[in-house]
Amino acid sequence: MLSFIHRACFPPLLAVALFYAPFAHAAVDDRVSTGEEIAIAFFKTGDSTPDFETLAKASKEYKRMPPVRAGDYLEKEKQRLTQLWRDFNPEEDVIGISGDVHVELKKVIDKKDGKEKFWMYIMLPETELTHFGYKYQDYRFAIIPQKIDDLMIQPLQKEQFENMTKEFGMGGPARLFLTLKPVKAHTDQPYKIDGIERWALICDIATMSIGSKKGTDTFWNYGADWYVSPVTEDLQDLYKAPTEGTSVPVQIP
Repeated sequence: MLSFIHRACFPPLLAVALFYAPFAHAAVDDRVSTGEEIAIAFFKTGDSTPDFETLAKASKEYKRMPPVRAGDYLEKEKQRLTQLWRDFNPEEDVIGISGDVHVELKKVIDKKDGKEKFWMYIMLPETELTHFGYKYQDYRFAIIPQKIDDLMIQPLQKEQFENMTKEFGMGGPARLFLTLKPVKAHTDQPYKIDGIERWALICDIATMSIGSKKGTDTFWNYGADWYVSPVTEDLQDLYKAPTEGTSVPVQIP
């Protein structure tokens, strides 16, 4: 049974805007965070100072270290972890995650104007709470992107639709990439999600993209209007038409 926060209780996501890249495909350059980076983001966002010595001693490197070198390694590893924790700024820094999804593509004729409309449906794995699991040593984390369900149906441009059907047909497995801004870390206790005790890190979605199953190419991009990375800025400058970049109501078939 779900023993965490309901999605409806999450703070509202900031206003977002879509930008579309009308190209066949581009190399995926999303940064996917390691378990260690997720742990650092969790502790710093929760304003919690972990026991760096315990973390260092739990590392595989320390356990394999010859006794004569263990003391020196331990001190250096503590300093490294401490510096990572100090450097992470929850107000500015982001984390990157990815996961397997299924996409379906649909072409319909608008009854009002008779024009073709193109849609993408993104299907996440079925869980009792949408999350992405990470593990670091004995810690298990649940990365929870707020309002991600609201982004699972997207309008496409015709060229986008045609390019994606070459890769996925009318549907198939794909890779989802997310850039997330941590907003709340539940450091008080872990929560049982899908039968596993996990430490929850709530995040806002900064960017989202759909790539090939192998993750080598990306076909669709989304960006929140409050977040501009160098890659996002380049894409917007190169591909965004003057009328794009604003949120407008859409009718979903």
